[in-house]
Amino acid sequence: MAAQYPTSCYTAWIYNNSIRNLTVGDPRSTAASVKNNKFLSANSVWDPETKGIHKSLWGPEYAKWENKKSLEIIKSCPRFPGKNKLIIRVAINNIELGNEQKGIEMLKILIRDSNSREAIWAYQFLKEWEKQKTKL
Repeated sequence: MAAQYPTSCYTAWIYNNSIRNLTVGDPRSTAASVKNNKFLSANSVWDPETKGIHKSLWGPEYAKWENKKSLEIIKSCPRFPGKNKLIIRVAINNIELGNEQKGIEMLKILIRDSNSREAIWAYQFLKEWEKQKTKL
């Protein structure tokens, strides 16, 4: 189904289950992990290009895959219930991949435009991120 209907909101749910949900963890520990370059991880992901076979991605490859899929979901299903979770994932991946300013800006927009649980998480992350930067 995902290969035949890549922009379907049903397909979004398939990919959503493969993308890490950062908001279940402590934003302060996430900030510390990102700061210490210990946050990039690996996952086995499904991709239509592999004809239904899972492939293992790690580190920057996995972060780029998450960004690509998250942005596709946000674009094709703007009212997707997990949209804010995906925005956080893309923002943190951008920081991890060296695009710190872009990631921080995404988090600030989320905070400004929402009062969701994810926006609160983003606020706490940014507060800790700034604190971590001043320790250097």
